Amino acid sequence: MINMDLKYSVYGIMLCIITAITAIYLSNYVGITLLEFKKSPLSPIIFAILLGLIINNITIKLVKLAPGFQFCIKYLLKLGIIFLGIRLSLLDFVLYGSKSLIVVIPCILSSIIIIALLKDKFKVSENLSLLIAVGTSICGATAIVALAPSINAKKTEITYAIANITVFGLLAMFIYPFIANIAFSINDIPVGLFLGSSIHETAQVAGSGLIYAEQYSRQDVVGIATLTKLVRNTLMVIVIPYLA
Repeated sequence: MINMDLKYSVYGIMLCIITAITAIYLSNYVGITLLEFKKSPLSPIIFAILLGLIINNITIKLVKLAPGFQFCIKYLLKLGIIFLGIRLSLLDFVLYGSKSLIVVIPCILSSIIIIALLKDKFKVSENLSLLIAVGTSICGATAIVALAPSINAKKTEITYAIANITVFGLLAMFIYPFIANIAFSINDIPVGLFLGSSIHETAQVAGSGLIYAEQYSRQDVVGIATLTKLVRNTLMVIVIPYLA
């Protein structure tokens, strides 16, 4: 049984790697070969997600490979985010971190207040509104899962909250880099602060930063956006106990 689980885990990891390589190839093929751009305007991340959607809807046998997918999500994805952090110096942390707090704290407070005011109008339960508020303002699914037990949230409420931040976070990951370029194209710092303070999940922020960096050749944005999101994440230790 252990050998079978290990085999499926390896297959799942291999499928993720193959999907990533294929996405990079498709990005270059469509953007450079077909559209004849010097640099593909279509990010590999977009192709990777589309490939995942297609493969998942073609066959139900992928359920067996779930341990491999979970390994990639829990370890390889976080390892990639760690590598992003390694690129930052202590000076960057002091410089950008202090500026992040000025943006992040008002964003968190305004998100929680607005959702609390709107919950009755849209007939959303108290628990669900709290889960959406903390997921939107802090750390996506991680914050939702952390808060749920302390407020005795139902499984359906947790599911709705996670689905909400996942769907809107994915949309933001694709759309916000282009909005940021239009609104803040002069300076990398406001672009990074915008992406890091407005997108839900850490992985989505990193993905959005990478999309911006690839499209506009501004590599510093990835680090600034990731650092801003990490500052948001650390505030979870204050916000979650308060909401609970």
